[in-house]
This record gives sequence, C-alpha cells and structure tokens, in this order.
Amino acid sequence: MVLGIRPSRFQSFHNTPAFRAARVKESLESVYQAHYPHKPTKTGRGVKRSPLHQRLEEQGAAWRDVSGMECADWLVGPSTREEEEGEEGDAKRMHAPLSWGRHHWFETWQNEHLACRQSAGLIDMSFMSKFKVQVLLPQMRQEVGQNIV
Repeated sequence: MVLGIRPSRFQSFHNTPAFRAARVKESLESVYQAHYPHKPTKTGRGVKRSPLHQRLEEQGAAWRDVSGMECADWLVGPSTREEEEGEEGDAKRMHAPLSWGRHHWFETWQNEHLACRQSAGLIDMSFMSKFKVQVLLPQMRQEVGQNIV
C-alpha cells in the first residue's frame, strides 16, 4: 500500500500524455541540480485559472503553479509588467535569480503582507477547491420528475 501519495489529489490533466511527458522530462533534468526554494515549474502551466485570474493579471501578478492552477504569488504592478514583455521578462520578473536567501521580490511581498495586516486583503485560494458533484438518478427522478435522462 502506498501511503505517501493520494491518487484522489490528482486532476484529469495530470493523466494526459503531453503533461506527463513534459513534467517527467523537466523533473529528470533537475535531479542532480540544486533544488532552490521557489523554483518554478515550466511545464503544465496555465491548465487551470481562477475566476480572479484576469483581474490579477491586470494588476501585474507574478504567477506560480499550485496544484495545476496558476496562482498569483505577488504583484509587481502594471507599469513594471509592460516593461518586461514576453516569457523572458516573466522569468526575470518572477523568479530570477534563484537564491537561498531573500528573493528580489521579498520587499514587495512584505508590503502586501503588512497592508493585509493593517487593513484588509483578498487572497485567491481557488487552488484549494475540488468539487465532486454526484447525483443519484432514481432519487432525482423522484424529487424532480421523470424527465431526467
């Protein structure tokens, strides 16, 4: 029995050949490299997005992958985002350089944290939701009527 992994945590996109091929290749390429904290994954990105994604994008969100969902890690602001267009700009702005110490975004993150403590904040936790909707047809037919297929 495998206790460390719960298959129910995985989503359907995890089981696609394209995702598995890309993620396995990325994982194996980094086996003997330093595993820096906050190192982003490159594969399987943008599969799921929260209802707040567009609004956070407009605010200059720096993205990270959390359970297949693109999540805002911190906000750089729209003016900085326009200066750094494209994938290389995203990598530079969000995650480079990798370090064991404080990252270049620490002060921005700290200011966001303090603003939430001193006032209020909205934190998008959509990545934590997983719903299973299940209906028993005989019971539903009884409650709603026989027109259920």
